[in-house]
Amino acid sequence: MRKFQWVAFRRVCVLAVAALTIFAAQSSAQSITGDILGSVHDPSDAIVVVAVVTLTATDTGITVQTTTNSDGNYLFAQQKPGTYSVSVSAAGFSTSTISDITLQIGERPRVDFRLKVGAVAEQVHVSAGAAPLLEPETSSMGQVVTSAAMATTLT
Repeated sequence: MRKFQWVAFRRVCVLAVAALTIFAAQSSAQSITGDILGSVHDPSDAIVVVAVVTLTATDTGITVQTTTNSDGNYLFAQQKPGTYSVSVSAAGFSTSTISDITLQIGERPRVDFRLKVGAVAEQVHVSAGAAPLLEPETSSMGQVVTSAAMATTLT
């Protein structure tokens, strides 16, 4: 009978240690971040899909971008506590920004946007550089020789 008691005691000890290990792991897995989420709609309350959402940390200037999903929602998961601003831009709408969003540990503030219809802006950037040294359309080689260079070569 003593052997049975010893086996039962060992099983209870093993189960107790396993339970303590599981509970200790769960309690130490506390999150030190928060999430910022929201949705983007147009003036008629229709969702705006694939809008570019930019999260900017006010104190560091670090930015993170995402796009809205098929439901018009966005999520910035596991962000450090601090003060943020969120801006949204989409084709055909004016860019909208909400500032001074305070994020605390474990919080999930919701920042929703209702975009205003804006003018479509098109930007074309042209920069003039040096002429290309290689012309891929032809196989000929050539060089411009000045009269001063020829005079020094002949003498």
